[in-house]
Amino acid sequence: MDKPRYGFVDPRAWPIAVGYLPVAFAFGLSAVAVHLPGWFAALLSLLVYAGASQFAALHLLATGTPFLAAVVATWLINLRMALEG
Repeated sequence: MDKPRYGFVDPRAWPIAVGYLPVAFAFGLSAVAVHLPGWFAALLSLLVYAGASQFAALHLLATGTPFLAAVVATWLINLRMALEG
């Protein structure tokens, strides 16, 4: 049986993608508010799995927390997602 071919994005994923848009906009606005460079905010969005981790990392970096401590805290929050799966 042949599988249907959808191209780059399966149309059944659109409702989920649309649901993530408000969180993505909120993160982008928060990153701009703390004067984070745009490239770093985009990199953070690509590398960090959970939305809560993105906001936690943003807050930690904005308040002057050492980078390694922010990475460990973000990793621990992301680990929560792995354990849920």
